[in-house]
Amino acid sequence: PLSNSEYEYLLRTYDEKRTRADRILAQRREEVYSALPQVRALDDALASDALRRARNKVLGKPEDGTDPDAAVAEYSAQRASLLTQGGYPADYLEPPYECPLCGDTGFRDGRKCSCFLQAQAALLSERDHLGAVLSEENFDTFSLSFYPETMKDEASGMTARELAARAFSAARRAAAQLPQGTCNVYIYGKAGLGKTFLTHCVAKEARDLGLGTLYFSAPSLVELLGDISFARTEEASFERQVLRTADLLIIDDLGAELTNTFVAASLFRIVNERLLSRRSTVISSNLSLPQLRETYSDRLYSRIASGYTVIRLIGEDIRIRKMLSVQ
Repeated sequence: PLSNSEYEYLLRTYDEKRTRADRILAQRREEVYSALPQVRALDDALASDALRRARNKVLGKPEDGTDPDAAVAEYSAQRASLLTQGGYPADYLEPPYECPLCGDTGFRDGRKCSCFLQAQAALLSERDHLGAVLSEENFDTFSLSFYPETMKDEASGMTARELAARAFSAARRAAAQLPQGTCNVYIYGKAGLGKTFLTHCVAKEARDLGLGTLYFSAPSLVELLGDISFARTEEASFERQVLRTADLLIIDDLGAELTNTFVAASLFRIVNERLLSRRSTVISSNLSLPQLRETYSDRLYSRIASGYTVIRLIGEDIRIRKMLSVQ
């Protein structure tokens, strides 16, 4: 969850966005008023009419029978016409908010706007120093040289390097589906084979596209789920919503956490909800699909086997190989 200082930071960024939009709007208004005095006259007339209606309401005077909404609509149409005739976009004098849904407030209908959820996801990602990692671990820096050509997989007959090349291509193809929300990948193999590296590759693509990315180790995700499962606070509800709606959720090292029925049910719920809502999820694990089925449930196995690109890696521990090469 966000700390108080992080939450306040996000609120300040929205204040700055609104201030910037107000400043741009004031500059545009001054520009248009100078070039098109008719627009100023319309604005003055609307302001006077609104003030008259407010005064009459306070004094209890009856209205003149005109529909206020119709009057505003007519005014807006006249102003748009004058702007386009003068060479300006019809909406040139509308506030240039980054998010038109919430007007750069971060809230909509009393709830956090989708832009706020994405901003929080990005902030959580930065807190975990993901940005620095992604500059070093991405598709451009992935190397097949760590996968031996002499080691063969008995089931497929492919070498470790051939499997790694196929895994790289599959991960890249899946990452191309991020804008559609269908980048669902399950990467498995023993420790030290580059599974986390491949999740970083996908995360880098998501970040470059401006998509909100949440990155959890499986134990830290389980800890968070435990913290929020019985909470009834607004913050807990917000955290649940973030897990459901983040553009990309990465769960690293699934199987390293303590597993029980609560964990199995919670993971299934996250995976299932995100598949149904077309939100991308990438999972790395030491568990093969049969082991996944035994450890968690048939339901989780079924969702991943049918809805995910499954990638397998074999080879020698890359961390150990790097250490030996340095020595």
